[in-house]
Amino acid sequence: LACNFYVYAMGDSGDKGDLSKLYDELLQSLNQFAEKGVTEDRLEQLKGKAEADAIFALESVKGKVTQLASNETFFGDPDRLEQQLEQIRAVT
Repeated sequence: LACNFYVYAMGDSGDKGDLSKLYDELLQSLNQFAEKGVTEDRLEQLKGKAEADAIFALESVKGKVTQLASNETFFGDPDRLEQQLEQIRAVT
């Protein structure tokens, strides 16, 4: 499987739509991330959010169906929430 990394940024539209400043700030942020990485506190915060998002996605019927179908399609196992949570918790 291929991995992708997406970054989204939104600048002003119309005549104010000069994206060079936004682009420079984005590159600066990415370079800072490459140099310094993520603090342990921030990593724990992000892992908690990812875990909560995975669980809260099950609140709606649509969320349950989407998760079951995706897990069956990509992993051959529709009921792999606990495995997904373990993978999130294992990130260092």
